Amino acid sequence: MSNYNLIHNNTNRRHIGTIIFSNINEATTASKQIPVDILIYVGEGPIPHFHMVSKDKSFDCCVCIFDNYYFNHGTHQSVLNTTQRKKLNEFLSSLNQESLSMTFWESIRFVWIINNKYTDGRRDHYPLNQPDYTEIRPFSEYKTKKKSEKAYIKRLYNR
Repeated sequence: MSNYNLIHNNTNRRHIGTIIFSNINEATTASKQIPVDILIYVGEGPIPHFHMVSKDKSFDCCVCIFDNYYFNHGTHQSVLNTTQRKKLNEFLSSLNQESLSMTFWESIRFVWIINNKYTDGRRDHYPLNQPDYTEIRPFSEYKTKKKSEKAYIKRLYNR
């Protein structure tokens, strides 16, 4: 996928990459490889987040881009286990070969900023460093500490 495809796509989703998770079925001890697509849904709201969705939709998770929080909403309620969080952190830190020298996380950041109506398209006032996704907390912890989603949005967008 080129940068052109990250920006110009005729759907409301931008595909960033695919990560493979091993799912262990504790009852049978069978291991199954599960491909999970990492997506940005364009215009989905002001909280910067990406989706992680398995092909069969049995796994559907949302994670904040600039902080290590889940952003569960609607049917997107899955959470990652410790091994999956470590693998996600490593994957997002790795170079996206199709994206002109950006890591997968930088690709996510880029796509969110240029495709979201809540941003002004400027990249300079958004965090430049990938959060540590080995520890991902519920977004409710942020809301408890910071009072509301509005406070989160205000902090991110300086509004």
